[in-house]
Amino acid sequence: LPMDKATVLTGEELSFSLTTNKVDFIKSPYPLRYSNDDMYLTHINPKIGPSFGGTRTDVYGYFKKNAKMKCMFGDKTTRAIYLSNNHIQCISSPIFMEESGRVMIVNVSVSGSHFLQQSAGFIYYSTHFSNDMEISTTHGVTSGG
Repeated sequence: LPMDKATVLTGEELSFSLTTNKVDFIKSPYPLRYSNDDMYLTHINPKIGPSFGGTRTDVYGYFKKNAKMKCMFGDKTTRAIYLSNNHIQCISSPIFMEESGRVMIVNVSVSGSHFLQQSAGFIYYSTHFSNDMEISTTHGVTSGG
């Protein structure tokens, strides 16, 4: 059905089939998500980074260039760099060590206060090393040179 003939709720996922001959149909493995937002987020890469932050994260979807655009990792915002209408880049913010291993929600703010309906998950891994930690070798070079 054309979209103007269908009743669709914002955020609802729809399945659809494709055909080239109007007889044989192949069901798409990807759902179609209808949104009346001008912009949307589909996925991020990478989805994991160290707890001290600094991971260059590519965010994909559909975006309009906006100087106020920001990314949010959990409850911390970072600057978003607009690369194209389907690609922005953000640097992950640092977190407390106790938060390592948890999935933080990544979202995009288009105006500094309004966030997109879609979000993605980002996992921080622990980078904590104790001063008591000792590294030793069982074989190989033991001194510089």
